Amino acid sequence: MSEIKIDAQAVQNAARLARIAICEQEAIELAKELDEVRVWIDQLQQVDVEAIAPLIHPNHQQTPTRADIAETPINREQALANSPQTADGHFVVPRVVG
Repeated sequence: MSEIKIDAQAVQNAARLARIAICEQEAIELAKELDEVRVWIDQLQQVDVEAIAPLIHPNHQQTPTRADIAETPINREQALANSPQTADGHFVVPRVVG
């Protein structure tokens, strides 16, 4: 079992390093929650899993693939014809950054 206990001071230090402002009450509450998570992790680490095969992927089915055959790509006009809005031979999209 881990000897490390997560307290409010450790949470305050982590918050300071992350440049996150939290009050003392938030630090106390977070410390309690994080310490509970640490206890759960300690319990999981005590489970004997030596006889259990590792799970590589939950779905053992293969993903179907298609043949790698070169096809004639669509030209610019065909691509732009699929767009709801174009301007000067380019796609027009909504502004993302202010």
